[in-house]
Amino acid sequence: MASKDDLLPQLIAELAVPKQLVDVSWVANLTREWAEIGKALQASITIPDFSKLNLEESVRDGFRTMASRGWTVQMSLTPRDLAELADKTPEEADEFFVALYTEDDFAELRKVRKEFARRVGLARSKALLEECFESFEKGHYLITIPALLSIIEGVVASAGQALTEQRVRLPKICAENSEKSGSNFMRAEMWTSMALFVEKLFQPAPFGNVRPSFMNRHWILHGRDSAPWTQADALRLFNALQTVDSLLE
Repeated sequence: MASKDDLLPQLIAELAVPKQLVDVSWVANLTREWAEIGKALQASITIPDFSKLNLEESVRDGFRTMASRGWTVQMSLTPRDLAELADKTPEEADEFFVALYTEDDFAELRKVRKEFARRVGLARSKALLEECFESFEKGHYLITIPALLSIIEGVVASAGQALTEQRVRLPKICAENSEKSGSNFMRAEMWTSMALFVEKLFQPAPFGNVRPSFMNRHWILHGRDSAPWTQADALRLFNALQTVDSLLE
């Protein structure tokens, strides 16, 4: 063992010897290789141009497709929900709405019923509406269709202050309200949705011709239809009444 007197000279001697440098060139090489890989990946991946996506146009198309099938804007669904429904078949969309309104012991339909009971604009139809809801839940949905048609006709006519006119053009009233909505996109599209639905519901259909494939106000209220209506048809009218009443609140 070295004595204390030998330690100091030995330490000085070791410090005086140049240390071997650590070879870190592999780090630089690895960094350069990863940078080249990153550039190659970036070049091979096509990044979508989101600026070209028009979400309003997509929502608008969804609303109008559903309205053409008899489903106006449903207040508990998001625009995305309706856009996805528009991609389904008409039969699948009908099944969705029947399930939505009837499952859990008519929970969603009962929300609509409570909402209607609070609306001043529906006060004069309160008793008739109550019977419509009760009948539907009992499975007697056919009787609700002519009743709901008359209520919708009165509510839409009120929106145009046209109850005193001899012949009220309901689709025109809806279209005019859509134009008046200006920059309010959702409100405008809800009125457009109603216009498309009412246009289809009230379309000319001479009694001597083949029965219309879609519910027709004239055939129904003039007793010319054979009443092969479905649950979905009744729910279309409950849904349309909710849409227009929400616009008028």
